[in-house]
Formats: sequence, structure tokens, C-alpha cells
Amino acid sequence: MGPDARSEPWLREALWQKVEQGIGNYWDPFLDYTIAKLCGLPSTVQSTEIILNELPIKSKTAAESPSLETLASELRLIILQSIPDFDDIMSLIRASPVFLQHYLGEKKSLLAGCLKMSLNTVLVDAMAVQRAATLRGDKSVNRHHIQTHLNMYCLERECGESEIEKLIKNHNEDFLFDIFLFWQTYVRPLAVRFTRLFLFRFDPQRPPIFTQLSPTENTRLLRALYRFELYSYLFGGESRHLQLDYTEEQMLALFFCLFRPWEVEEIFSIYTLVHDEMTTRLRMMEKKMFHNVTREFAFTGGAASWGLRGFDMVLKDTNLYSMTTIRSSSNRWTSGYGFMENILSQRAQERRRSIWPNDDDLAEDRGDPLPYVGESESEPSYGWVLVCKEKYLNAYGGDVKNPSPRDWGYVFWDRWRLTKFNGDKKLKSSSWVPGAAA
Repeated sequence: MGPDARSEPWLREALWQKVEQGIGNYWDPFLDYTIAKLCGLPSTVQSTEIILNELPIKSKTAAESPSLETLASELRLIILQSIPDFDDIMSLIRASPVFLQHYLGEKKSLLAGCLKMSLNTVLVDAMAVQRAATLRGDKSVNRHHIQTHLNMYCLERECGESEIEKLIKNHNEDFLFDIFLFWQTYVRPLAVRFTRLFLFRFDPQRPPIFTQLSPTENTRLLRALYRFELYSYLFGGESRHLQLDYTEEQMLALFFCLFRPWEVEEIFSIYTLVHDEMTTRLRMMEKKMFHNVTREFAFTGGAASWGLRGFDMVLKDTNLYSMTTIRSSSNRWTSGYGFMENILSQRAQERRRSIWPNDDDLAEDRGDPLPYVGESESEPSYGWVLVCKEKYLNAYGGDVKNPSPRDWGYVFWDRWRLTKFNGDKKLKSSSWVPGAAA
């Protein structure tokens, strides 16, 4: 059974979003909703009922209703800070000159607050991606630049919630706006697209069940998207992998060993879907382009290395010019070189273990138990626990061309969703494990 809407706040928020779309931009319903939130009504559903019941009456007595512009300045700021969706903030300030002035005076803090509400702990990953964006086209980038960037990322990942808020405040408005722009333009819509694609791939014969993500599912997916993008910025595009001249085990230790095994599997699941979708579109657009599978594989890996922006372009624009543009950037990838799968191959992992063993390796060697402890951002998902047979496993990756549970995003889903579409039965009956040789 799925979760009960009465006991799941994120489901109530999903219900509110649906109702809000139908209501539109009426001032009085918006005021009712805002006041209800500020007064601490027990549920969003209750405030929605008030809005729907009073909407016909209030439309007749609008002149008698209080105006948002007449509220005290402190209340207006609280209202702006309590709106989780930046699109809603924009709608409000476009309709109200008073709120527009308030927004302009508090733009940086409102941007920071909106990012914190939208990304929460993933904000550290978003900041790392934004800093790495300056390295993408820089031909002078060397190993020192990469190491310095990753060192800062590691330090910020150790920060607590209050420290993260201080980090945000230390950045200027332009930096925060660039983070927001990438989130709004690419990450947010692609998160929806990835969710639907993953769920559709589980069973193409039936439409995906309820696609509104829980907080833990959302965090898993968002951090995977940002970390995939970070890897793309640091090591992808053109001939960056040749420029830096890292061995596979060096890249594995340098980047992927920063994360827990199931978090690496999250990143690789994103790459798997991107690779598959890129392959499909490359085949559709340029059927005569490839001479053999290895060459096609290299082109697809090169195209995927351009990250979320390149993937978004392919999804939106499949004309020959755009695909050829991506192809021209992929030609510098050595034949058969996979953007990520070679780094996460079983052979590379074995070499890394022999040179740089870590705590995760020791946990696997000891046979440490890995029970399912509930839904938590810092703990493995139910799907990961099942494929590992409740024993610690420090392995991931594999051959991206072979079918696997990562095709439908097994590592992202909460237990209720996995059991709802019988994904748990598939995992329990399968002998597949991450990182296994083809």
C-alpha cells in the first residue's frame, strides 16, 4: 500500500500543488492560504478546503477583503520567505509593486532561502557544481585545479546545516543566482523527466504510478544529478580525460571514493539512463554514422560527458545540427572509452583496492551487516539493501550496455514504492549485484 495522504506532509504538498494550479492567481485564495500557513493550520488540505468553500463568496466581496500590501513589513517578509517555489514568488512580485520593492531589497536572502528549501543538504553539491562550471572550457586546467576544487567540496560536505547557511551568505548574489538558474532551468525539470523515465522503464505496459517523490527519494535523485554534473565538469567534454592523464583507479579514488557505495550507484544509474537515451537518439538521427558498436559506444560516452545541459538539449532538440554538434565534440574520445563505466569497472576497482584500500573495503571484508533502517538520506535505500543481501558491499558500476535494475532506478526508491510495483520481488529473485563482471 502507498503512504496515507493524511500522514505524509509531502503528499499534502503535492495535493496543494494540484489545487493551486486550478485556482490560478486569485489574490484572496492566496491570502487565505498564506494566513493559514502562518497560523499553523493542521494540514494544507484544511486550508485548501477553506479556499474552495469561500472562493465564490469572496469574489463578490473583494473590496472588503484585506490587502496584502497593507500588511506590516515584517509580515510581508515572512510571507516571501515562506513561499517554497520561486515561480510563486515571481507571480506575487509581478502583481504587487509593494512586494516587488520588498523583494529587491531582500533578493539575496530570498534566493538563499529558496535554494535552501528546494535543495536542503544537496545545496553543497550545487555550490560545487557552480564553482566547477568555470573549469569546463578552460584548457589550462591541471590536476592541481581538480584537487583543490575537490578538497573544498569535501570540507563543505562535512558542514552542518547552520554552517551551510553561513556558507551561502558568504557568496555574492550573482553566485546564488547562477545556482538558482541552473536548478530552475535544468535540474528541476530533468528530475521530473528522470523520475518518469525510470518508472516507465520498470514496466512500459503500464503508466508510472504516483510520481511525486518523497523527501528521501528527491534527495537521492537530486544529489545524483548534481554529482553526475560535477563529474562531467571536472572530467568530461572534449579531451579533458586525456589532458589530465589520470589512470582509471586514480579517478576512482579521487572522485567516486568520496561517496558511499550506494551513492556511487545513484550517480551511475543517472549515467546509465543518459547513455541509453543518447544511444537511442544518435541511432535515430544518424543511422549511417556508426561503423561498429565500439565506435558508437565511444560517441555515446563522449556525448554523455557533456552532462545535464547536453542531455537536456538532446531531449528538446533532436535535429541533425544539434546532434552533429554533440558528435563533433565526441570524436576526441578514444575508441571504446566509456565516460564513466571504465572508471567503475571491476578491474579498476580491484586495482584501486590494492593501492588505496579504504574503510568501505574493510567493512565489506569483515562482512559487516547492512540492515534496512528506514528512509534516511544518509542510509542506503531498501533496493540497495536487497541487492547486497543485507551485507556491506563496496562495489558498483558494471557494463552499461547490459540490462540491470539500475535501468529503472532501483537505488532511488523508498520501500513503499518498490513494493508497490513489485520491484522488491524482482531484486530478491535476481542474482545481479553491482560491479559484477559482464
